[in-house]
Amino acid sequence: MLVAEAISTAYDGFTVACDHVASQEELYAIQDGATPAFPPGAKVMAILPTSTSYLKLMDVPFLSGQTGQIITPEKVMDYIKRSPAASSVILMAPLWVV
Repeated sequence: MLVAEAISTAYDGFTVACDHVASQEELYAIQDGATPAFPPGAKVMAILPTSTSYLKLMDVPFLSGQTGQIITPEKVMDYIKRSPAASSVILMAPLWVV
């Protein structure tokens, strides 16, 4: 079940932060649920972002808590590849850890 964690205004519309990447069926459910909140005839669409700019993760520990080793791009990619959302992640450039 998809959980909407926050809603905010952005990009001439709204963004819905969720606990996982929404399936097409879940996007339809968001769209159907949101439609009554808008004036009749308003075009309401729920779509996944298609940005290819960048993703910035903040306040991530630089050292692994278990081993004290430095977090490397390879370690981060390993976690991403094992994530349930791995099929939705496409990197357009090498990952950086700074």
